Amino acid sequence: MSVKKPRMYGDLSQLDSLAASLNALRGRYRIRVGIFGDKNSRKKGALTNAEIGAVHEYGSVERKIPQRSFLKTPLIMKGEEFIGREIREKHLKDLMYRDVVGFCKRLGKAAENVVDAAFQTGCWGFWPQLKYRTLLGKLRGSLERRRQMAAEQIEEGASHASILIQSAQLRRAIASKVVGV
Repeated sequence: MSVKKPRMYGDLSQLDSLAASLNALRGRYRIRVGIFGDKNSRKKGALTNAEIGAVHEYGSVERKIPQRSFLKTPLIMKGEEFIGREIREKHLKDLMYRDVVGFCKRLGKAAENVVDAAFQTGCWGFWPQLKYRTLLGKLRGSLERRRQMAAEQIEEGASHASILIQSAQLRRAIASKVVGV
């Protein structure tokens, strides 16, 4: 008794188009995510967003600021999950229709969403929590009330969620762009 092999029928030209688009993408474009010149300045202070971002991305021993990577670590931790979901759900059509630049722009936006989620969650709890004294300085109200709120935040483990968001200037400075190689 012979076993019949299943046969596939249908139009597979879209797969050919997708493969051609992926080959066109390879090595021709790069997606950059970070703080670019047009979003570098701040409303107050001598430091730029890029300088403040570098201090937090890598930490500063002399300023006693621990590393709180908002670009590299979140993209390594969650980039594949977020960006993979974007590709599966929405943007494969761009590649099938050979809009490679449009596809790259959408991937850049997905990477921006990863960074934004890191700001919202304290990098999913990965960033070191704020110290008690730092929390006291950020909170408003009487000293007694600030002490109470700081103690509650530390007890709940929520003190990492308020990091790098006081003025939101750094967070809003994150952008992506597609550049040709």
